[in-house]
Amino acid sequence: ETLGVTEQDNEYFYLLLEHPVPFIPNIKVQRNELSSIQQGTLDSDFRVNKKVFAASSTVQTDIDLSHTDATLYYELLDNWISADVGVTLRKFDGVLSALDLDTQELDHIDVDQTLPLIYAKAQFDLPFSGLSAAVEANVLSYDGNNISDYSAKLSYTFDGALDASIDLGLKGMQLKLKEDGVHTNLETSGPFIAARLTF
Repeated sequence: ETLGVTEQDNEYFYLLLEHPVPFIPNIKVQRNELSSIQQGTLDSDFRVNKKVFAASSTVQTDIDLSHTDATLYYELLDNWISADVGVTLRKFDGVLSALDLDTQELDHIDVDQTLPLIYAKAQFDLPFSGLSAAVEANVLSYDGNNISDYSAKLSYTFDGALDASIDLGLKGMQLKLKEDGVHTNLETSGPFIAARLTF
């Protein structure tokens, strides 16, 4: 099918708990709001749930692949170079809906899956400058499903009673999912800015 992305929303926030207790993993919980609206003319039949949208139909699809991540990880290095590895449990709670703009027929399917992903992060601190650079990724591939996301950022930490930081970077995600006969192929990427407080 030929569907062009006309609108996309992507927001996130996270909480991070790191501690000095050996053998107990650190915890990161992150919420990702990810949705897009697409519209185009189908060049082949397109099925959502029980509704088949015929070729040549003009269809608008609303894709919501919002999800919550719970990551358990260990710090392998923790100095001016730090490295983390672990596992992320990703819970999708979105929906895929399609509207035939010619007939106004609508159908949808819930995207409700929990999947484990491999997590890794590397960070490089420039001593005495407050500057750091980091890359972070989650990856999973199984049975024709492929999920990967990454972020690369530059950060600056301000001196003060609290470690306040500002991040500038690039985030991207690729999703190829099969859910009840529906194949979803979505790629998104773009710059981001974030503020952090470390207690």
